[in-house]
Amino acid sequence: MDKFLNLQKAKCARLVTAHQRHSEYPLWTHVSGSKLFCTPCNKMIDHLRKSSVDSHRKSADHRSKEDKMKEAQCGGETVKKQRTLDSWPKSSDSIWWYSIRPDCFLEQY
Repeated sequence: MDKFLNLQKAKCARLVTAHQRHSEYPLWTHVSGSKLFCTPCNKMIDHLRKSSVDSHRKSADHRSKEDKMKEAQCGGETVKKQRTLDSWPKSSDSIWWYSIRPDCFLEQY
């Protein structure tokens, strides 16, 4: 009976959140919504697998962009960061499409 049971471990940690993974790499990652982003590359990283985060960090593309980001910070420039729509402010003043209503055009004519 034991040979029919699948006792293999899962290949990724399903309970790791983006915030927990960010706490392991706080210098070059940021979290927006429930997504983990690489700050120098401005790319989303799979936060479930630590090996994918490590392999991204070791990539030549990441290292070159990290060097450029350090030079820009030394020059006083601000670093742009990706954000998800869930992390944007929810007030009606900050979102432009709340101010445009189709019935406004009908009232003018």
